[in-house]
Amino acid sequence: METIYYYSVDKSQLNYAFISAFSLKKNNKNIKIGLIFLGNLQKNEIIKIKNFFDFFHIEDNFYDVKIDSHISKAAYLRYKVYEIWSNFDLYVYLDADTLIKKELNFSNFLKSQEQIAMVEDFNWRYLPCVKHFNLENYFNSGIILFKKDFFNFFKFKNFLSLNKTYKKFIKFHDQCTLNILFHLEKIKVYELDSKFNYLSNNFISKSSFPSDASIIHFNAFMGKPWQFICFHPEKNNWRKISKEANNKWLYEIGSFWKVRSLIKSKIKSFF
Repeated sequence: METIYYYSVDKSQLNYAFISAFSLKKNNKNIKIGLIFLGNLQKNEIIKIKNFFDFFHIEDNFYDVKIDSHISKAAYLRYKVYEIWSNFDLYVYLDADTLIKKELNFSNFLKSQEQIAMVEDFNWRYLPCVKHFNLENYFNSGIILFKKDFFNFFKFKNFLSLNKTYKKFIKFHDQCTLNILFHLEKIKVYELDSKFNYLSNNFISKSSFPSDASIIHFNAFMGKPWQFICFHPEKNNWRKISKEANNKWLYEIGSFWKVRSLIKSKIKSFF
């Protein structure tokens, strides 16, 4: 079983992808990691990437898709992976804002009949696409496992067309588009244990950190660990890995307005 773990980023997320991939390598031996990059790079950046990642692809096509300040067009390229590297049996996509804490084992999914695996998201019933299509479930796209056979019927250009067709019902960009696709094409998703995409919302109901959480996903609710203002209980572990990977700590100064916006968006999510 040939497996590739991969990231899809632009320049704004490149450093965070390095840190996530560093934690992935630290806890998983003899794996292959790929990077899909959208945009332009300096020669020294390309050398650094090629020295760290096993596979590297630069994409120069800028697609007409819905984006905002929280997501870039590079996010959509996670679904183009098979057109870039077609010689693997399993494709494991990871968001750049993740921290891998354990050896990853997806054997239960590999034994299943489903061709794609994800973790269910939080607070999704208010979303326009859920209401319009009466979706019975909704999955988070921060971690996605694709079996090779999934790409027998999935076409990237059709996915982009779907995003454009249902643009008014899409709030979370490629994630909403993918969930709409599941509904329209009656695709059954293998539901991964939450430990493989441990979202920030999980910490609300937990009195202590779960010992079996394998992948921490810093999905904005408590702030990002590279921001000065961050309430996530795993922020110091991320910063420790950041220092190991870069010989320095990566920080952005979080402003009052960022925190204010974060709180407002979370309040709105409940209505």
